[in-house]
Amino acid sequence: MAWSDSQSLLSKLLQPTPLAIIITALVVLSIPLFLHFVIYRSTSSTTLPSFLLAGLSGSGKTSLLTLVWALISSLQILG
Repeated sequence: MAWSDSQSLLSKLLQPTPLAIIITALVVLSIPLFLHFVIYRSTSSTTLPSFLLAGLSGSGKTSLLTLVWALISSLQILG
């Protein structure tokens, strides 16, 4: 039973079957979620979350910030 044998276990495991693709997709998507919920959530944040809005002059940074601020304000009024 060689590597090139189509009936070998390794050959069957590495074939692009729908089941193998689904299992691979689940593993690839679940590892970052697991790391986020277990490791990131277990550490406490010592600073407030912040971000930098950068871009060229006239690209709409202020408009975007105004829109986000209006959406957050309307959600706080409704909530």
